[in-house]
Amino acid sequence: MIKIQVNGGSLFLDSNQQLHLPLEQNLKEAQVEHFSVPAKSNQSIVMDVYKNIDKFDIFVLNFTYADRFPLWIDDHQIEMSAGRIISGMLPLPKFVKNANFLEDNIEKFKKMYYQYFCNMDYNSMFTNMLVDSCIALLKQHNKKFILSTCEPLNIRESESEYWYNKPTQSIYDSKTWSKFLDDQGHLPEQDLYRLSREIFEFGSAKKLW
Repeated sequence: MIKIQVNGGSLFLDSNQQLHLPLEQNLKEAQVEHFSVPAKSNQSIVMDVYKNIDKFDIFVLNFTYADRFPLWIDDHQIEMSAGRIISGMLPLPKFVKNANFLEDNIEKFKKMYYQYFCNMDYNSMFTNMLVDSCIALLKQHNKKFILSTCEPLNIRESESEYWYNKPTQSIYDSKTWSKFLDDQGHLPEQDLYRLSREIFEFGSAKKLW
């Protein structure tokens, strides 16, 4: 049985943030594991690949935005987006008594960090490096993979055969998914199923499964 990791941010979740990209509908004999969460950072996506490189045969990855980063409270990871507030991310069940304190202070940290210490040119270059490194890791371990990106990349890896959309273009524009999104960047359930079907057909054409 082939094992598939599906990993990304809002594009791989429906409007209610309950349904993940349903590749299982077309790959009934495969074991599909979903790693997508709202506001997921590229750093976290690549770390998931690195930590699990030996556990999966195929990786379906959607790289997100350079302004995202993970925060940690003890062993609980919180994905942050500089430009968006994702409703429902807090309160954290583990820290429910301190939820208001955490929410206020995380917001202050975000504003402080991006106002005084963030360099978006560096962040974009860092994302390019992460994506190049991720591709190199996948190739080194002879993994199969399908990639897409929410914002244009300027990567050194020039092969395009495993890209569902051109890496120099946003998937929202090049595949016209932007017109179906809700105000939080999620696809309605029926369109998420359609995206899943297209990715399945892309993988079939590339003989990945």
